[in-house]
Amino acid sequence: MLDRRLKMRHFQALVTVNTLRSVQASAQELSRTPSAVSKSLGEIEAIVGTRLFDRTRRGLLPTPAAERLLAQITRGLTLLGDALDEASGSTATGGTPTVTMGVLPTAAMTLAPGAVMHFQVAHPDSIVRVVEGTNLDLLTRLRRRELDFVVGRLAESSMMFDLSFEPLYEEPLVLVAVQGHALQGVQSLSLTRIFAHPVILPPAETIIRATLDPVLAAGGRNSPARTIETLSDALARCLVAQSDAVWFCAPGVVASDLAEGRFVVLDLDLGATRRAVGLSARSDAPMSPLAAEMADLLRAQARQVRDEALAQPKRRRFVSVEKKALRR
Repeated sequence: MLDRRLKMRHFQALVTVNTLRSVQASAQELSRTPSAVSKSLGEIEAIVGTRLFDRTRRGLLPTPAAERLLAQITRGLTLLGDALDEASGSTATGGTPTVTMGVLPTAAMTLAPGAVMHFQVAHPDSIVRVVEGTNLDLLTRLRRRELDFVVGRLAESSMMFDLSFEPLYEEPLVLVAVQGHALQGVQSLSLTRIFAHPVILPPAETIIRATLDPVLAAGGRNSPARTIETLSDALARCLVAQSDAVWFCAPGVVASDLAEGRFVVLDLDLGATRRAVGLSARSDAPMSPLAAEMADLLRAQARQVRDEALAQPKRRRFVSVEKKALRR
C-alpha cells in the first residue's frame, strides 16, 4: 500500500536527482530551491528507511536500493502519463506522422543521414525530428517521452536503470589534425608532445569525455594547458583546419574530412576508449511502428559501417558487437 506521506514532489526529486546527479541542477530543472529538493530526498529516505544516494566526485550516485525504487517509480509515472494522454485525447490519430530521435555526434554523421533519407522516401508525408545534445540531456528527454529513442554511445549503467540499450557496433575515439600538421607521421606520440598544441575536447559532462579522461590522466592531467571544450563539430572542424589544434573525437564525425584528405589521424593509441554505439529506448513501452521502422533503418546503416570496417580495417576501426541484433 502506498504510504500517504509520499507526494509527487518526492518522486520528481528522486528521478531528477538521479538523472542530473546534482541537487543544485535538479532544483533549477524543477523550479524549486536546492533546500526544497534536499528536503524531499531526506523525507523519502526516511520513509523507505535507507540511504538512496552516495556523494562522489562524479556527483550523487544512486544506491542499489534507489535503482530498484527508481525502476518502479519511472514505470508508474509512464503509465500515469499514458493514462492522462488517453483521457485528454492527446493520443488521438489525425496529426502528421512524426518520429523524433535523439542523436549524439557519434551517430549524427555516421548513421542518421542515410536512415533519414531512406525513411523520407518511404514516408514522404512524415516529419523526422532529429535532436542533438549530450547523452544526459537526451536520455532525460527520452524518459519524458519527448523522444522515441536515442542513438549514440552507451551511457554509464547508473544512467540506464530504466532504459534498454541495443549495441550496433563499437568504435574508439581518434585524434585528428589538419593535413601537414607537425605531428603528422610521428609514431607512438606521447601526450606531452600532443599537449604542446591546442587540444579540442568534448565537455566534461559528456559520456565521450568520461571515456577519454583516463587516457588524459595518464599524461599527468585531465585538461591540457590550452584546452578548448565544445560540442560544436563545426567550430572544432574550423579550428583544426585553420590552426595547429588537435581534436579528440569519434571517427564518424570526421569521416568525410579524412576521406578527402583534409584531416589526418595522429598515431596515438586510443584503444581504451572503444565503446558500443547503439539504440537507447524506454524499457517499459514499445516503440511506435514508425519509430521501429526508423530503428530498422539505423540498424541497416550500422551493418554498412561494419562492412566498411571489415573492408578497410586500418582506416575505420569499427567492429560489430551484436551481429544477431544487426540482422533484425
